[in-house]
Formats: sequence, C-alpha cells, structure tokens
Amino acid sequence: IADEKFLHHREPQQTAAFVMTQNEIDRACSERDGNYKMLTEKVKLANRTQDEGAAASSALSPKILCVLFVVEQDHDKLESIHNTWGSKCDGMIIGSNRTDRRIGAVDIPHEGPEVYNNIWQKVRSLWFYVYDNYYEDYDYFHSGGSDLYLLVDNLREYLVSREIRAASNGGRDPPPADNDEH
Repeated sequence: IADEKFLHHREPQQTAAFVMTQNEIDRACSERDGNYKMLTEKVKLANRTQDEGAAASSALSPKILCVLFVVEQDHDKLESIHNTWGSKCDGMIIGSNRTDRRIGAVDIPHEGPEVYNNIWQKVRSLWFYVYDNYYEDYDYFHSGGSDLYLLVDNLREYLVSREIRAASNGGRDPPPADNDEH
C-alpha cells in the first residue's frame, strides 16, 4: 500500500526543468494577456492564511485524497505538482505503470495496453485500489492526470458550501454551520 501522505514528509525540491531568473519572473508577471485576465477577473482564489490552512486540515474540514494517473514518461512532471498544489491535499496517490517510491508513484496493473485510448482501464483499476485501501480515511476524492492544476483550497471551500452539504443531506437544507457564509 502506497503512503498517501509522503508529500507531508518531504521538503519541496527545486526542479531543473523549471527554473526562472528574477528577470524572467518579472517579465512574465508584467504581461497582461488573456491568462492574466482569466486569473485576476474570472478565478477567485480561496486565500488561506497559514493558521487557516492548518484549520483546513482539522476534523471540521473535509479530508481530500488527490488521485493522479500517469505513465512512467511523465514522472518528471510530478515534481512541480509536489511543489505546488499536491501538498495541499490531505493525501495523494499516484497511479503509474511503474512504482517509484522517490516520487510516490505506485504501479497499478490494469487490463489492456498502456495507451491513452485505454485510460479508462487504468482509472478503473486506480479507483479499485483507492476503495480497497483509502475509502474509510477520506471524505472526498479527486482524480486527474499529471496535466492538471488543482486549486485545493477552492475545492475544499466548495465541499463545505451549503450546496454540497444539502446534496449530502438528501437535497434538504442542512442545519446551519457555525460560520455559514456560503
């Protein structure tokens, strides 16, 4: 069984594949293109202070297991996930076609070849693995490939929203939470 909390036991690593000088960072941050507009006008971030981040991991906050599916050729992409959003998940499982404890990847055998058009079989096997080993330990599960960026704080905030609490209460309004602002 893979250690889904391995990210919480390691220091972030500097990746050689993505190193920018201060000038490159300043130049990239000064661009006001469509990406800037999307990030500043359309996407609202749930900003948490360090204390709020610690509270997010408390018993009152939903526990999220992030589940990634990758192939061995994409193991080099995982370092940036580890250093950005991955450690904000309460746990993370990386299903691959090769176990690599250094990056937390575990080989998840599946039916059929290791090709993109057969990804459903890999995901299906990964869900069986998660159910067998982690189902009782987490409240919610998020799955995706190595090509996504997850706003974990936003997901966590949505999961405690009134909408989700009503859905998990059979569609009926739940009793109000202490700080119900949603």
